[in-house]
Amino acid sequence: MPPRKDKDFEKKVMGSLHITSLRLMEHYEQLDTIISRRLCQDDIITEPFSDLSEFLDFEKELQKCQPKREMLLRFMSSLGGRTASTRSDNFEPLLTDEVAVQFNWTGTLGKIAFKRLQSTAVVLCAAHELFTSNHG
Repeated sequence: MPPRKDKDFEKKVMGSLHITSLRLMEHYEQLDTIISRRLCQDDIITEPFSDLSEFLDFEKELQKCQPKREMLLRFMSSLGGRTASTRSDNFEPLLTDEVAVQFNWTGTLGKIAFKRLQSTAVVLCAAHELFTSNHG
């Protein structure tokens, strides 16, 4: 093959590879969306945690699993609340009072630090998203 035809062939192959790569990314994003929607069909929380060890196990799962954090974020966002006080009520679906009293914000006095929990970060993120969508 003359050098010009080699260049044309190389250009066509590179173009095809680029298009294939873009389509692959498109399919990846579509599959990610489908999986995310399927995960949403199951309620992440059906009732507040009434056992500390079960809640801490849930926390460990949240730390490891991005889709689970996203499910919790969607769930918490769906609860609504336009003010800080109504948003703080949105912690109620997570914990019963018996479990909640074992926490405080900083983890002092022998309690667990609420501010370090993954679920707290998700709830705060949901509150921020709601606030910015209402005020931004």
